[in-house]
Amino acid sequence: MTHVDRLIVGVEKATAGRTAATLDRLAADGTLAAEHRVALAADEALGSLERLLRTAELAGHDPATVLADAVAARDLDDARHPAQVLHARITSALRGQLTPQVTGAADLIPVEVPDLDRVWLEQRAAGQIPRGGDLIGERDQLRDVRLAEACVLSSHYPLHRVGSGAHLGAPAGSRCRYSVARLTPTISAICAMVCSLPS
Repeated sequence: MTHVDRLIVGVEKATAGRTAATLDRLAADGTLAAEHRVALAADEALGSLERLLRTAELAGHDPATVLADAVAARDLDDARHPAQVLHARITSALRGQLTPQVTGAADLIPVEVPDLDRVWLEQRAAGQIPRGGDLIGERDQLRDVRLAEACVLSSHYPLHRVGSGAHLGAPAGSRCRYSVARLTPTISAICAMVCSLPS
């Protein structure tokens, strides 16, 4: 398992259950009605909402605050799919403000994690991408082998070899040769970061 794999797994473990915990707090303080909390737990779109909140975090927003604001904006009495409604509210409120601000692997580490977890994640982040001359020497390996492994092993979505620059999130002129469907925010940020390495 590579440093990329370990970092991704660690981040996923660190963020697991955060949205549910925030919703529980909002239900406990009366911001979210109990029946709406139950409906959210059963909503198949909850995973999509969690990914959006992680994207918001990578863009510099506090995910708990973003979710609380969306819940408090208006009740969910008429919502058949409350997670979709919250997703739409957040997307609208943060329009143009959801671009991940990732310049290095350390930026992928969640803000609120226990100290011991943070130390472990920082160690993985420090080992993920070489520094200085090693970066240039191993650039192609990072783009091809490591990126492919990260996407396949961690997101479990199919990998397709395509034409130059077709990778989701790859900047114009990128030499990345991969296109991955339905990336998690963490994987997407890693891919965008690696694809942005100087040629």
